[in-house]
Amino acid sequence: MTVQVNMAQIAREAGVGRAAVVNWRRRYDDFPQPVGGTPESPLFRADEATAWLHAYDKVAFEFEPPPPSAFLTLVGGHVVELHLPHLTVRDHGYEHPYAELGGYVTLDHNLPWPRVTITRAVVDGHAPFAVDDASIDISYTGSPTHKFVLLNWSEGRRRLAEI
Repeated sequence: MTVQVNMAQIAREAGVGRAAVVNWRRRYDDFPQPVGGTPESPLFRADEATAWLHAYDKVAFEFEPPPPSAFLTLVGGHVVELHLPHLTVRDHGYEHPYAELGGYVTLDHNLPWPRVTITRAVVDGHAPFAVDDASIDISYTGSPTHKFVLLNWSEGRRRLAEI
Protein backbone atom coordinates (compact mmCIF):
# COMPACT_ATOMS: atom_id res chain seq x y z
CA MET A 1 0.00 0.00 0.00
CA THR A 2 1.65 3.26 -1.13
CA VAL A 3 1.23 6.01 1.43
CA GLN A 4 -0.15 9.22 -0.04
CA VAL A 5 -0.11 12.69 1.53
CA ASN A 6 -1.88 15.93 0.73
CA MET A 7 -0.38 19.43 0.64
CA ALA A 8 -1.35 20.15 4.26
CA GLN A 9 0.55 17.06 5.41
CA ILE A 10 3.60 18.06 3.37
CA ALA A 11 3.39 21.55 4.89
CA ARG A 12 3.23 20.05 8.39
CA GLU A 13 6.35 17.98 7.70
CA ALA A 14 8.16 21.15 6.55
CA GLY A 15 6.81 23.30 9.38
CA VAL A 16 5.15 25.77 6.98
CA GLY A 17 1.66 26.67 5.81
CA ARG A 18 -0.13 25.01 2.90
CA ALA A 19 0.42 28.14 0.77
CA ALA A 20 4.18 27.52 0.84
CA VAL A 21 3.66 24.08 -0.70
CA VAL A 22 1.47 25.61 -3.42
CA ASN A 23 4.31 28.05 -4.17
CA TRP A 24 6.94 25.28 -4.26
CA ARG A 25 4.83 23.36 -6.78
CA ARG A 26 4.83 26.45 -9.05
CA ARG A 27 8.47 27.43 -8.50
CA TYR A 28 10.27 24.06 -8.62
CA ASP A 29 10.01 21.90 -11.74
CA ASP A 30 11.19 18.85 -9.82
CA PHE A 31 8.47 19.02 -7.14
CA PRO A 32 6.76 15.58 -7.00
CA GLN A 33 3.85 15.05 -9.37
CA PRO A 34 0.41 14.19 -7.94
CA VAL A 35 -0.55 10.52 -7.96
CA GLY A 36 -4.20 10.98 -7.04
CA GLY A 37 -6.74 13.29 -5.49
CA THR A 38 -8.24 16.19 -7.40
CA PRO A 39 -6.69 19.28 -9.04
CA GLU A 40 -7.79 21.31 -5.99
CA SER A 41 -6.60 18.73 -3.47
CA PRO A 42 -3.86 16.59 -5.04
CA LEU A 43 -2.26 13.60 -3.35
CA PHE A 44 1.45 12.82 -3.55
CA ARG A 45 3.54 9.78 -2.72
CA ALA A 46 4.81 10.34 0.83
CA ASP A 47 8.26 8.95 0.04
CA GLU A 48 8.69 11.30 -2.95
CA ALA A 49 7.49 14.33 -0.99
CA THR A 50 9.83 13.54 1.91
CA ALA A 51 12.79 12.99 -0.43
CA TRP A 52 12.10 16.35 -2.12
CA LEU A 53 11.89 18.15 1.25
CA HIS A 54 15.20 16.55 2.29
CA ALA A 55 16.87 17.54 -0.99
CA TYR A 56 15.90 21.18 -0.38
CA ASP A 57 16.59 21.03 3.39
CA LYS A 58 12.99 21.87 4.23
CA VAL A 59 12.20 19.06 6.71
CA ALA A 60 10.99 20.17 10.12
CA PHE A 61 9.14 16.97 11.05
CA GLU A 62 9.72 13.38 9.92
CA PHE A 63 6.79 11.17 8.92
CA GLU A 64 6.75 7.83 10.65
CA PRO A 65 6.64 5.00 8.15
CA PRO A 66 3.39 3.05 8.29
CA PRO A 67 3.51 -0.24 10.15
CA PRO A 68 3.71 -3.40 8.06
CA SER A 69 0.40 -5.10 7.32
CA ALA A 70 -0.89 -7.71 9.75
CA PHE A 71 -2.18 -11.03 8.45
CA LEU A 72 -5.09 -12.83 10.08
CA THR A 73 -6.04 -16.41 9.33
CA LEU A 74 -9.65 -17.06 10.23
CA VAL A 75 -11.39 -20.36 10.93
CA GLY A 76 -11.72 -22.11 7.56
CA GLY A 77 -8.36 -20.79 6.31
CA HIS A 78 -9.50 -17.40 4.96
CA VAL A 79 -6.50 -14.98 5.17
CA VAL A 80 -7.15 -11.26 5.69
CA GLU A 81 -4.52 -8.55 5.18
CA LEU A 82 -5.01 -5.76 7.71
CA HIS A 83 -3.47 -2.47 6.54
CA LEU A 84 -2.19 0.06 9.10
CA PRO A 85 -2.79 -2.33 12.01
CA HIS A 86 -2.81 -1.17 15.61
CA LEU A 87 -2.86 -3.62 18.54
CA THR A 88 -3.63 -2.26 22.00
CA VAL A 89 -4.20 -3.94 25.36
CA ARG A 90 -6.51 -1.93 27.59
CA ASP A 91 -6.61 -2.28 31.37
CA HIS A 92 -8.85 0.37 32.89
CA GLY A 93 -9.07 -1.27 36.28
CA TYR A 94 -11.39 -3.96 34.98
CA GLU A 95 -11.08 -7.45 36.38
CA HIS A 96 -10.17 -8.73 32.89
CA PRO A 97 -8.12 -6.54 30.52
CA TYR A 98 -9.15 -6.58 26.89
CA ALA A 99 -7.32 -6.09 23.61
CA GLU A 100 -8.20 -4.33 20.37
CA LEU A 101 -6.79 -4.85 16.91
CA GLY A 102 -7.86 -2.32 14.33
CA GLY A 103 -6.93 -1.69 10.71
CA TYR A 104 -8.19 -1.41 7.16
CA VAL A 105 -9.22 -4.18 4.78
CA THR A 106 -10.22 -3.95 1.16
CA LEU A 107 -13.95 -3.69 0.49
CA ASP A 108 -14.03 -7.10 -1.22
CA HIS A 109 -13.29 -8.95 2.05
CA ASN A 110 -16.45 -10.58 3.34
CA LEU A 111 -15.78 -10.92 7.05
CA PRO A 112 -17.90 -12.84 9.52
CA TRP A 113 -19.92 -10.65 11.83
CA PRO A 114 -20.50 -10.10 14.79
CA ARG A 115 -17.98 -12.69 16.07
CA VAL A 116 -14.86 -14.28 14.56
CA THR A 117 -12.21 -16.78 15.62
CA ILE A 118 -8.66 -16.02 14.51
CA THR A 119 -6.55 -19.15 14.22
CA ARG A 120 -3.34 -17.17 13.56
CA ALA A 121 -2.56 -13.45 13.71
CA VAL A 122 0.80 -12.12 12.61
CA VAL A 123 1.28 -8.55 13.85
CA ASP A 124 4.66 -6.81 13.73
CA GLY A 125 6.35 -6.71 17.13
CA HIS A 126 4.23 -9.53 18.61
CA ALA A 127 4.52 -13.29 18.70
CA PRO A 128 1.93 -14.96 16.44
CA PHE A 129 -1.27 -15.45 18.40
CA ALA A 130 -4.77 -16.86 18.11
CA VAL A 131 -8.04 -15.53 19.52
CA ASP A 132 -11.18 -17.49 20.26
CA ASP A 133 -14.46 -15.68 19.67
CA ALA A 134 -13.46 -12.03 19.13
CA SER A 135 -16.13 -9.46 18.48
CA ILE A 136 -15.80 -7.59 15.19
CA ASP A 137 -17.02 -4.15 14.20
CA ILE A 138 -16.91 -3.08 10.56
CA SER A 139 -17.09 0.62 9.66
CA TYR A 140 -17.45 1.99 6.17
CA THR A 141 -15.11 4.97 6.07
CA GLY A 142 -16.16 6.70 2.88
CA SER A 143 -13.09 5.24 1.18
CA PRO A 144 -13.77 3.83 -2.27
CA THR A 145 -11.37 0.94 -1.59
CA HIS A 146 -11.21 0.13 2.15
CA LYS A 147 -13.30 -0.34 5.28
CA PHE A 148 -12.14 -0.15 8.91
CA VAL A 149 -12.26 -3.28 11.06
CA LEU A 150 -11.98 -3.32 14.85
CA LEU A 151 -11.63 -6.64 16.64
CA ASN A 152 -11.71 -6.85 20.42
CA TRP A 153 -11.56 -9.60 22.98
CA SER A 154 -10.91 -10.32 26.63
CA GLU A 155 -7.18 -10.98 27.04
CA GLY A 156 -8.06 -14.43 28.43
CA ARG A 157 -9.17 -15.43 24.89
CA ARG A 158 -5.75 -14.79 23.33
CA ARG A 159 -3.10 -17.50 23.21
CA LEU A 160 0.09 -18.19 21.28
CA ALA A 161 -0.65 -19.59 17.84
CA GLU A 162 0.41 -23.08 16.94
CA ILE A 163 3.34 -23.21 14.56
